[in-house]
Amino acid sequence: MKAPVPTHETARLEALSQYNILDTAPEEAFDDFTCLAAQICETPIALITLVDHHRQWVKSKIGWTVSETSREISFCAHTILGTEILVVQDAWADERFVTNPLVTAEPHVRFYAGAPLITAAGYALGSLCVIDYVPRELSPQQLSALQTLSRQVMTQLELKRTVAELAQTKQQSQQLIKLTYDIREYQQAQEERNALQGALQGFFNLSLDLLCIAGLDGYFKHLNPAYEKTLGYSREELQSQPFLNFVHPDDKAATLAEVQKLTRGAPTIYLENRYRCKDGSYKWLAWTAFPHVKDGLLYCVARDITQLKQAEQERLQLLHREQAAHNQITKILESITDAFFALDGEWRFTYVNQQAERLLQRKRSELLGQSVWDEFPEAVTSLFYQEYHRAVTEEVSVEFEAFYPPLKTWFSVHAYPGKQGLSVYFEDINQRKQAQESLQSSEERYRLLFENNPQPMWVNDLETLAIVAVNEAAINHYGYSREEFLAMTIADIRPAADIPALLENMANVTPGLNKKGVWRHRKKDGSLIEVEITTYSLTFVGRQAQLVLANDVTERRRAEKALIETTQFQRAILDSANYAIISTTPDGIIRTFNAAAQRLLGYTAEEVVGKVTPLVIHDYAEVVQRAQELSEELGFWVEPGFESFVAKTRLGKIDEREWTYIRKDGSRFPVLLSITAVRDLEGNITGFLGIGHDITECQQAEAELQRQHRRSQLFTEITLKIRQSLQLEDILQTTVTEVQKILQVDRVLIYRVWPDGKGCTVTEAVQPGWPAILGMSFAEEVFPLKYQELYRQGQVHAIADVEQAYAEMTPCLLEFLHPWGVKAKLVVPILLSGQLWGLLIAHHCTHPRPWTSFETELLQQLSEQIGLALAQAQLLERETRQRLELARSNAELQEFAYVASHDLQEPLRKIQAFGDRLKVKYSEVLTEQGRDYLKRMQNAAERMQALINDLLTLSRVTTRAQPFVTTKLTQVLQEVLSDLEVSIQQANGRIEVGELPILEADPIQMRQLLQNLIGNALKFYRQEEPPIIKIYSQQLTDWERQPTQGLNRIERCQIFIEDNGIGFDEKYLDRIFNAFQRLHGRSEYEGTGMGLAICRKIVERHDGTITAQSSPNLGATFIITLPLQQRQGDRAK
Repeated sequence: MKAPVPTHETARLEALSQYNILDTAPEEAFDDFTCLAAQICETPIALITLVDHHRQWVKSKIGWTVSETSREISFCAHTILGTEILVVQDAWADERFVTNPLVTAEPHVRFYAGAPLITAAGYALGSLCVIDYVPRELSPQQLSALQTLSRQVMTQLELKRTVAELAQTKQQSQQLIKLTYDIREYQQAQEERNALQGALQGFFNLSLDLLCIAGLDGYFKHLNPAYEKTLGYSREELQSQPFLNFVHPDDKAATLAEVQKLTRGAPTIYLENRYRCKDGSYKWLAWTAFPHVKDGLLYCVARDITQLKQAEQERLQLLHREQAAHNQITKILESITDAFFALDGEWRFTYVNQQAERLLQRKRSELLGQSVWDEFPEAVTSLFYQEYHRAVTEEVSVEFEAFYPPLKTWFSVHAYPGKQGLSVYFEDINQRKQAQESLQSSEERYRLLFENNPQPMWVNDLETLAIVAVNEAAINHYGYSREEFLAMTIADIRPAADIPALLENMANVTPGLNKKGVWRHRKKDGSLIEVEITTYSLTFVGRQAQLVLANDVTERRRAEKALIETTQFQRAILDSANYAIISTTPDGIIRTFNAAAQRLLGYTAEEVVGKVTPLVIHDYAEVVQRAQELSEELGFWVEPGFESFVAKTRLGKIDEREWTYIRKDGSRFPVLLSITAVRDLEGNITGFLGIGHDITECQQAEAELQRQHRRSQLFTEITLKIRQSLQLEDILQTTVTEVQKILQVDRVLIYRVWPDGKGCTVTEAVQPGWPAILGMSFAEEVFPLKYQELYRQGQVHAIADVEQAYAEMTPCLLEFLHPWGVKAKLVVPILLSGQLWGLLIAHHCTHPRPWTSFETELLQQLSEQIGLALAQAQLLERETRQRLELARSNAELQEFAYVASHDLQEPLRKIQAFGDRLKVKYSEVLTEQGRDYLKRMQNAAERMQALINDLLTLSRVTTRAQPFVTTKLTQVLQEVLSDLEVSIQQANGRIEVGELPILEADPIQMRQLLQNLIGNALKFYRQEEPPIIKIYSQQLTDWERQPTQGLNRIERCQIFIEDNGIGFDEKYLDRIFNAFQRLHGRSEYEGTGMGLAICRKIVERHDGTITAQSSPNLGATFIITLPLQQRQGDRAK
């Protein structure tokens, strides 16, 4: 931010110009002030600056390189706006300077303190300022010293201006003396040259100096106008009385003595005295006089030096003030705790303070004027020599620590170069070094504690937040490596949402040990943990930092949260629980009686709390019985009463059992009562807590659950027995037998309803002594169409007492039931494909019987299983018929194929025989067309022969197949390759054979299978590339569900026959395995199109599959999947 222009800026700049200080060379006097300011304020930079119209010019500098900067970025331009010291503790935090180039770039100013240089008229010309690269504060003593030094700088400026004015005055005086000599020469020339009298009179009258001719009698004879102008008297008044009357009384004696010297002919070279003016004031006059004794005249020249005298007085005052300042500086140097000495350009001591005398163990008088290297020769080869010379040569301040053996002392040294030499501040740091050594030892111990601490710890810079040290526990816990940690700030392990709070916390760091609460941290794997932070402020490698201990409380917080949630949950449960919760004193008086207890028992809390024991809500007979049980169990007498509830709990044992609670209205209900002893921290019993849960519904639910479990168990048992048989008669008989046992009824039967409404009993289970109904047929009237329709809809008909249900039954049905002694019956329909197939009927004959829902649902579920069994039986029957028909058809087809192909052989052989005779005997007499016809006939016969042979082979796959035996496919393959050896050589082919399995198979058919596939690969190859055929296998495991054995493991193998031939488009995959199918014409490749059909027939006979993968011109791979072992039935076949 640009500083505003001060008020009276024009007058301030005019005042600055009067000092003639801008753009002057460096001066030691000013450098001493900046050196002293830097030392007192302990800063690396100190400046004396003057703020000009558009610039800030630096008169003196320590630790600074530039001589001027723009006024717009000058800190001192802000300082001159006031009369007090301007302090900027941290430029980064000050909106006036945060974007200033001196802050954001070199030299990176962070701290500034400037005292304005104020003239007597109140104008601030510039400042004495100190600067640092880090934020800091100055003590009140340092601020006061800086203010004092700024006044001394201003005194030095005033002194410099006064000295310059005095020098100008002296020059004017010398000119005046010269002029006096000129006058004398002029006077002598006047005596000789009277012709020049007129010109001399003109000079006499016009001179600004006071020119006169006085007589030895003490009166003025001639006076030039300057007298009148200077003293205010007229010429007549001045000539009317002796000139000594105008002289100040204090100056008369000296003036008279000088006049007496003149009367003796001695000239007055220079005399100062005071002349009284007409207004009574006095003016200082400087006299030069030459006597002319012969004429009795004195020729005198006087100059008004009143202003010069005043300036001299001011100079003396300034000198006095300078001496005072020098004395004050000396006093400061003598009073500071640091030792100080100054060296001139020849390395000679020019000043040594008392502290320096003490530390150097030499007197000041011994050192002043002596060379430091002569007095301390051991320092010549030391760091002192190197650093002092570097400071002078490079004109930079230096700071270092070094040990000087002759004095057995460690020194901390600050040296500041100046035009006149070097200023050196130093101090004895022996104790600090010893402390450092001790600290290093201590630090090593602390480092070990830090590194080996089981809790994560690190040190971070307070300003940059950078992590500067980290222990092993933090590395292990957070997952970052040490290098990753040291490249991070503490903000990098915080979630983005927590950063503002972190920055606010870091801005309010307080010294010492601090508990920072619980924060969230992010580990390297991205997980968030909660840590309890404890910090301690310290200085680490010269920087303000903090030591952080992070205690992972994630699990503890999770447990606390869970505990709170559990407590809240428990409180909510207790507030809304349907439990009777009652607490008592140790002797049984009720203390608390919750809302649920009031609701369940009918008592209010006011009726029982503090008045009665829980005996009021218990059956006393149960209490007495429980006391007897406890007496036997515990081995000592238990008094019936409250002890019946708590005797076991007093011993630290669990007591939970069922009791009967009695309500206020006398009604009873069962409860599960849990009793707990309440103890204090010492383990003493302070009371008892009883929680009673109404278990009425639980007991009912448990009874119902037992009934359901029994029904499910029975249903499962019956279903399993039904499914163990595929014979319908067995299924139906098993059903009625098991139902009769489960329901404990006298008779269970299955009644078959025919489409015409008639029916008969198809199976029955009956108790001895009751007549059987099995095999009997009944008329339609027994179960009229009205009832059949209801049963078809799934309705169940249950009659608990037949004699009471006359109105519900037809007379025919009543007549039907009477002979068989039926007193109660339960009828459930059996449906097949949505149609009424029959009825599952249970009869109870000894007495009426109510039917439970359990019994009804059981019969319904069993009727559904019977329906499924009936459907399965129908499917099995239909499948059996279809399988037999298919077998018969296949046998007929195979026989036909065999007979047809065999019967075709005889006429085909005759065609071939007569064709051969025609070719041999009559070929020459046939025309060309006749020979062509003959050739076509023979070719057709050969194709017919091949087709018949392939057809015979196809039919023999099943009709003349051999039994399955253990077959080594590797051996079979070798035999095939031996047969195809000539074909392989002619095609220049190569066969690569991998591992092949041993399996149960027909070895002849396996040979035919492999020969067909390998033969095809040798036939369908590309002419430009020899065939390469790869044969290999892999083993597979399948699981197959068996009706009675569950899952059965099936081991299979896959055989691959891969070639690099012409291939085919996979859209023809379904065609190539059909008989007489070809993808190429007979002119391209020979064959009948039966080879792959035979292969598929062989594979299917072995309960396998065959397929292929191919692309045109990229070869083909045929994949055969076969079981390693054939099923038992297949082995038999």
